[in-house]
Amino acid sequence: MPKRLNRREFLATTAGALAAATAGGVAAAPAKPRIVVARGAAGMDVDKAAYVRLKAALEKLGGFPDLVRGKKVLVKINATDKTYQDANTSPEMTAAVLRLVKENGARLVKVIGQEWYGYDCKRKGRPTLRQVIEREGAQLEELIH
Repeated sequence: MPKRLNRREFLATTAGALAAATAGGVAAAPAKPRIVVARGAAGMDVDKAAYVRLKAALEKLGGFPDLVRGKKVLVKINATDKTYQDANTSPEMTAAVLRLVKENGARLVKVIGQEWYGYDCKRKGRPTLRQVIEREGAQLEELIH
């Protein structure tokens, strides 16, 4: 039967093993962050600012070229009718996501969803989500309600 270590022996053994492992220059690889914050873009128009911040955040996470390059990419945005427009994905962020997916080499970009007139919801002086999707060259597939 193996000898059981008491707390003091356990700590001494693991501390010694850790010191030996790191003494030779061996260290754990830094973990990728799970959450990032992208700041800046003050003074830019809202479209450009959304793009700059999203791109910076994705770069902190390692980007996503390997995830989308040469592939068909489906994007699901939240678009509801005008009575719930505060729950919608902003046109600016939608444009930034679609633009970055295309810039990273996606073969096809498609927005898909079953939205209750949200794609055509007017937003004070801003384009509709449908206009943004078309402008960014993505396909829109609306599912039947």
